[in-house]
Amino acid sequence: MSLAASFGLTLALLGVCQAERPERAPEERTRLERLRGEFEELTPAARKKLLERAHALREREKQLEREVTPELRAELERGDEAECRQRWQRHLKERFRASGKQLYEKLPAHLKERLEEAAPAERRTLVERLLSNPDGVGARAARRLCERLGVPPGERRRFEDMPPLERLRRLHELDTQQRRARRRERREP
Repeated sequence: MSLAASFGLTLALLGVCQAERPERAPEERTRLERLRGEFEELTPAARKKLLERAHALREREKQLEREVTPELRAELERGDEAECRQRWQRHLKERFRASGKQLYEKLPAHLKERLEEAAPAERRTLVERLLSNPDGVGARAARRLCERLGVPPGERRRFEDMPPLERLRRLHELDTQQRRARRRERREP
């Protein structure tokens, strides 16, 4: 299943329980029923993963709902219920994109490059691995880099206290500096 289809299915799962609500259009109910059928065909592990993603998205949506200013709420609630729902969905999509872009901008350059060059399936796996356990990925990579770079124990603790993505970025910068220094040494007789 592609990332877009998976994301669409996840978002739809947020509303599947309410598929029978009378205000839903027949085509919307049909779409939700089709997605429910696709969901039921998934393996138990894939279903669990998708439900976890749906739950995380729902929690993020609730958080965004709490952060809405009174002015924006008034604007979003103008008109009939269907229009309000569409405006809210557009608002959520924009906020999710913005937070994804923010996260992407914080990634170290080498990781951005790897994501950009990866095939869609590999990219999805990389992103899921990073998001599922950012501390674990960062801690393992940090330990390996610290050992390879010869970072003293006191300095290692400073790196461990950093947020995972910042830690990886700083260690990557240190690695890059050391590689450049080694290249310069090789060039100078």
